[in-house]
Amino acid sequence: GYASGVAILQSKQAGVELIAPVNAGPLEEEHVGRDQFTFDEQGHVVQCPKGHAPIRHGLRRSDTTYKPELHAFFDRKLCDQCPLLGKCASRRPSSGKGLYHMEIRDSLLARDRALALQRQKEWWTTYAIRSGVEATMSELKRSHGLGRLRVRRMPRVRLAVGLKVTACNVKRWLRPQREKHVQKLAK
Repeated sequence: GYASGVAILQSKQAGVELIAPVNAGPLEEEHVGRDQFTFDEQGHVVQCPKGHAPIRHGLRRSDTTYKPELHAFFDRKLCDQCPLLGKCASRRPSSGKGLYHMEIRDSLLARDRALALQRQKEWWTTYAIRSGVEATMSELKRSHGLGRLRVRRMPRVRLAVGLKVTACNVKRWLRPQREKHVQKLAK
């Protein structure tokens, strides 16, 4: 599946680099994420991508959380005239009055940074390796029955998995050998 901001943070804490596509959901392709905002050491927004500083920071309940989360509040007059309006991570007040706001949560920051990386060609080159490994796992599961082992206990499981992986590798090695042999016979 897709990686979430929470999964990215948890894997980072475990010392693992998670290489998985991030679900952008309803975000537009030109979305200006939190990764383009400038933050200070405390995690507060210093300025938006257009260089405007927030008016204040405060706790606010969002649509996705039950407890209040830290938000940066921006001047409505500036945001209404901004060329990034509608693409920016800051949202217009739901009542139509008040200040624009942007939720500042570590998981959202991690998600937006991962989305920015995902838009680069180099990321997809790295991801291609993972997709190849996933294809191998799928083959082991479908063709060799790795998903339904008939043994229990770790030594037997290791042996069964080792034999199935060996069978997969032998099958992959034999395939081009057979094609070479068929080509020789055709001549």
